Amino acid sequence: MRFLETKTTIIILAGFALMAAPAAFASPITPPGTVEQLAITSSSGSYAELDVDAIGFVTCLDMSAGADCSTLNFLPFIAPHTDLAVTTKPLLNFGGFIVSVTGRGGASATAPTLQNLADTNNLIALGAGSFTTLFTDTDYCGAPGLTGGCFGSNFTLQMTNNPDPLKIPNASTTFAAFVSAGATIPAGSLINTPAGTTVVGCCGTMVIAANPIGSTSGSLSSEAVTTFPGAGSVQTTLNIGTTGFVPEPSTFALFGIAAGFVGLKLRRRKA
Repeated sequence: MRFLETKTTIIILAGFALMAAPAAFASPITPPGTVEQLAITSSSGSYAELDVDAIGFVTCLDMSAGADCSTLNFLPFIAPHTDLAVTTKPLLNFGGFIVSVTGRGGASATAPTLQNLADTNNLIALGAGSFTTLFTDTDYCGAPGLTGGCFGSNFTLQMTNNPDPLKIPNASTTFAAFVSAGATIPAGSLINTPAGTTVVGCCGTMVIAANPIGSTSGSLSSEAVTTFPGAGSVQTTLNIGTTGFVPEPSTFALFGIAAGFVGLKLRRRKA
């Protein structure tokens, strides 16, 4: 009985955390060793979290004894920091939603893009409600070539919200991007302050915001909270890019070494 009471308390606290958007919802069940994560939540209380470890194994965790994860399709293994996708199984729904969501991590994104949520983010609501997607990837610039570039002085956020123009033309999505130094899941500092960016109806917008932490590496989180006034579909995308990146002195040193080898090779050819 005590376990059930604790579980209910966690679910209630999770609900309050989501209501306080755009603060990134910190999962109470993220296991150690997670390097990439996609968490989805419905206003009816369904919650599922896909965690990727450093080897690439994908684990689905939920708050309802396996019921939520059992409605979802996802790959059991991916290359770490690449595309993490989830869909609902045929004839099933996730808390009243038919889901197709992809989070694109740093190893898949092409600079100056750092992260994308999501290439095929498509939600179909069976009735009124809200749906939250939170994608996090870590180790940006921690490994060579992960992103093709590190965090610059500014972030560029591109956001689109495309609801069904006949059924729910005024459906809205609040987008929030977060950044942290280190491997924090989710990232904690809001980029598009003070309250995220809300797009009502069609179609999209772009925001350029200063890097709030100053660090050139760390983790990024993309959050989309879509509100459905009734049944219908909404497609959304959130793209995080960077500008103003300047290589660190060590990087300049590598460039100099490479240039030296090229020059030596050319001199040998002339000789």
